[in-house]
Amino acid sequence: MGKITLNGKDITKPFTYNGKQVIKIEMNGLVLTLKTAALNSFTGTFSSPAKEKEFLALTDTVSNNQFENETGLTSISLPQVTTIGNRAFAFAPLTSLSLPQATTIGNRAFGESKLTTLVLPEVTTIDNLAFNSSPLTSLSLPKVTDIKNIGSSAFQTITAGATVEFNPAAQPTINDFNSFKKREVFDANWNTLIYVLTWTT
Repeated sequence: MGKITLNGKDITKPFTYNGKQVIKIEMNGLVLTLKTAALNSFTGTFSSPAKEKEFLALTDTVSNNQFENETGLTSISLPQVTTIGNRAFAFAPLTSLSLPQATTIGNRAFGESKLTTLVLPEVTTIDNLAFNSSPLTSLSLPKVTDIKNIGSSAFQTITAGATVEFNPAAQPTINDFNSFKKREVFDANWNTLIYVLTWTT
């Protein structure tokens, strides 16, 4: 395949245009429509150039164990990914994570991370031990409407005094967080239920 040029700018492998990833090219008669999305990004290092290439090429899914034991990673941003597989980033010492479109997080997907703040704006399902041994102090899950969709010990090591934000429909109970009790407060608009967790006595 030869070089593709649009408006005087080359579309280059791995198919980027104006600094964004090309996700679809549509032809309609003589009209070319180019759809782009934000690029995957990271800080740190991968265990091999092949693994880095895999990461940068991700679209909607991270497979089971795909980046397990990538101990050189410190932050990742996956703007298109919707599904994170089991143990996908287990043992990666991440301190920053951006998953704006993710809806499902697998078993131990981010186990042993170093995350302290976590915002998952579209996530509705989180499997067992997904963030086990992550020292979270702030957690936001605004789309979780049923606490049963959060697996056992998903946030087992969340820090005492952490703030946890749910959709009010979730109605978590004390038993949904190991060794924690809750104090309920609403935000200023009365549309987000926030739990401030403290150690049980």
